[in-house]
Amino acid sequence: MNDAVIRFAGIRLSHNPKTLKIQRRKKLRYERLLSGEGALETVAEEPSVISGTAELFGEECFRDFEKLSRLCKSCSFSPLSIPYFGAFRAVLSDLTLTAEPRYDHISVGFTFRIAQDPPGDESFLPQYCRANSGDSFWDISYRFNVPVEELIELNKGIRDIMCLEDQERVRLF
Repeated sequence: MNDAVIRFAGIRLSHNPKTLKIQRRKKLRYERLLSGEGALETVAEEPSVISGTAELFGEECFRDFEKLSRLCKSCSFSPLSIPYFGAFRAVLSDLTLTAEPRYDHISVGFTFRIAQDPPGDESFLPQYCRANSGDSFWDISYRFNVPVEELIELNKGIRDIMCLEDQERVRLF
């Protein structure tokens, strides 16, 4: 999966993931019916877990690792984008240094927990957003923690990035 790029809270893991594991869990209950037969039913959906290993490269790798460390400590939900799987609202629940760091390279292990979203609330899957009248790409960039350059690349059909129309659809991932 070396061509996939994970992005979390504005940090672009450009050569990643090295490994990726996606778990989906359900709590099940088995009930015996009056007829003597049994039935299996889902009691609750548990949050999905996404884990794996990744590499941080370049002069900014220590800055990015420190930012990820702060996000892990804060336990706050941020946008997580994984190519081919989509965008999620997730919390970074585990960050592990997996090898001796070098001046331009850090190996890490990670675990994300995906938010359980209320049905029908599209704001928890922020692949697209609706602009408010007068918003600019810089407003959207700040609100969703997506670089302005990426918004421009993803939204080539939008004519005026300085003054968006009310409810104009803007792609985030």
